[in-house]
Amino acid sequence: NLNLCEDESLTPHAVFLGLGSTPADRASAYREWLQAAISEDDLHAIRAHIRQERALGSLRFQRMVEKTLNRPVALRARGRPRRIEDARADQSPTCDVDSNG
Repeated sequence: NLNLCEDESLTPHAVFLGLGSTPADRASAYREWLQAAISEDDLHAIRAHIRQERALGSLRFQRMVEKTLNRPVALRARGRPRRIEDARADQSPTCDVDSNG
């Protein structure tokens, strides 16, 4: 799409055609877009999803993937899940007993 060579089998996408009024303008705008950096937040999300082999996309997309593959797609916290006994102990109420009883 940088107009470096002609290929009759390729049809330019409407979004690409909207980048400029001439082939040179479109190629220049596309080249600038390719050279732009990815934001730190996007890069962090991409890496986290790759590390956990999870689907990255909109909530609708993630639900579709989860249903289709029958596997979870949401990112999970690091480490092993806590044991049920440990979780209950953390939730038990504490009693403050003063010396007057």
